Amino acid sequence: MSIVVPSRNAYQGDQSERFLINPQDQLAAERGARGESLAVLRCFHSHPDHGLYFSEIDLKNSWPWYSNIVPSIQQGQFQAAGAFRANDAQTLATREELTHPKE
Repeated sequence: MSIVVPSRNAYQGDQSERFLINPQDQLAAERGARGESLAVLRCFHSHPDHGLYFSEIDLKNSWPWYSNIVPSIQQGQFQAAGAFRANDAQTLATREELTHPKE
């Protein structure tokens, strides 16, 4: 079962340059998951009209215990997606295999 929980951008600077998950939204997602006997496994964000990559800003602000999904959105259309996991020191991200079960 997958549930997507949207979050507001809590970044105080230029929001076209960075997205910061609102802490209250993160806490609500964690509590909601726990209430349903689920767990938060992944976070996702896009870089609109840019390629598929995990940026230095993404790496330095990631949570190493989550897989980070980055969809490539070009001119409003989904192109592809990748998954990345940062090491504990947030100095290196490895690409993870991203699969979707057939329905």
